[in-house]
Amino acid sequence: MSSDLQTGNLPGRPNRRFKNILLNKRFQLKYTVMIVGVSLLISSILGVFLVEKLRENSRMLSLEGDGNQAFQDQLLGADGQIAWALFLGFAIFNVVLFLLGLFMTHRLAGPIFVFQRYIQEIGRGRFPQTRGLRRGDEFTDLLDAIEKAVSRLRKRTEREMTLLERILPKLPPDEIEIRDEIALLLDKKREALKVSEIGPES
Repeated sequence: MSSDLQTGNLPGRPNRRFKNILLNKRFQLKYTVMIVGVSLLISSILGVFLVEKLRENSRMLSLEGDGNQAFQDQLLGADGQIAWALFLGFAIFNVVLFLLGLFMTHRLAGPIFVFQRYIQEIGRGRFPQTRGLRRGDEFTDLLDAIEKAVSRLRKRTEREMTLLERILPKLPPDEIEIRDEIALLLDKKREALKVSEIGPES
């Protein structure tokens, strides 16, 4: 038995979690990379400016040090440490920004993913049973609009069914083709009214 199974860790679980975050890979990566790209540009400009200022200050101090080599070496070492600290700080900041961007766009991509599935169900002639979004998700107003639209379509379909059910028995027995068409239409409308549950992705 593998160590993963013995410890109860299912292989691929982190992979599934990452896939759940990347519900719409193209949309999420596009905007996250754009945000991080702007941040990298600003970080690079700011970093170059700070390093140049640091070197300029060090040169001024070295002139005041009367050519003391040990003092100049100490300044050079301090400059290098500060430059590396700035580089690491900016790198960590942009990595955190990238992860935060994925999380924030996930709150947009999740509802969009669910809305696409609702629209697909409506396109198939069925009415989805809408459910609330996760806490923190965006587009709650759009969900309300979809729920109202689905409710109106459902009520209209029910009224049409009631009308067809009243008409069908009154048709002459010899109108077989029309009776069959109405019966088929009623079956389709009954199928459309069946609950099709779609929930938000976690």
